[in-house]
Amino acid sequence: MTNYLFAVFEFPDQWDGLFTRPEFIWTVPALLLLLALSLLYPWFQRRRADRRVRASIRRLGKTALGDVTVDNGMDGFVFIDFLVLTPAEILVVTLMNTRGIIFGGEKIDNWARVVGRRTYKFPNPLEASQERVLAVKYHVPGVEVRGLVLFTEGCTFPKGKPEGVMLPQEITTTMEQWEQVTIPTGLQTAWDRINDLARQGAETYGRDVLLLRGNDSHVREVVAGGLIVLALLWSAWHLFV
Repeated sequence: MTNYLFAVFEFPDQWDGLFTRPEFIWTVPALLLLLALSLLYPWFQRRRADRRVRASIRRLGKTALGDVTVDNGMDGFVFIDFLVLTPAEILVVTLMNTRGIIFGGEKIDNWARVVGRRTYKFPNPLEASQERVLAVKYHVPGVEVRGLVLFTEGCTFPKGKPEGVMLPQEITTTMEQWEQVTIPTGLQTAWDRINDLARQGAETYGRDVLLLRGNDSHVREVVAGGLIVLALLWSAWHLFV
């Protein structure tokens, strides 16, 4: 019995020429590409969601800035997801890129997010939003600045949304409408100053922001890229060698 198993395992006759058969040669790169795409799928999903969110934020005002870092006036800095300019104010947008059923209130320290049967607690985002608003007001006094917490489309608020919270589907204005709007001179001057501060902040606090946000892992993307390269090399080898 042992000799039989050994004979089957040790290159049976039907395996002869397997590695040179066309179906094997082209199955290998196909499998490598499929594996690479499966690894990249979450990345594609994130990019698609990010584009949709940015499009929604762009419809909040005439123009917008993303990933803004400014001095908070107290020997520190704040990181702001988006700033949006409207004819009446500057919006400080805090993005909550998440999903689930949300329960929270203005005076509640910890909010809850329910996904399936699991519940997750997270700090009241309105408090962080107010800190960012104060930091912007410090640099442009006399200008109306308002905070807005924007949750993504995958969220619902069955008990109602607190003041200062919005969902993308509630944004009814269009970019074409904003193009016809004129910004008051004083507000435009304040916006230009914020632009300058954002450029300075990117240079001054860039490394600190990376540490604060953490280094995003790109292992899946790197592995997927390696698999694609292997598939291409395998195909080229059998086509031209």
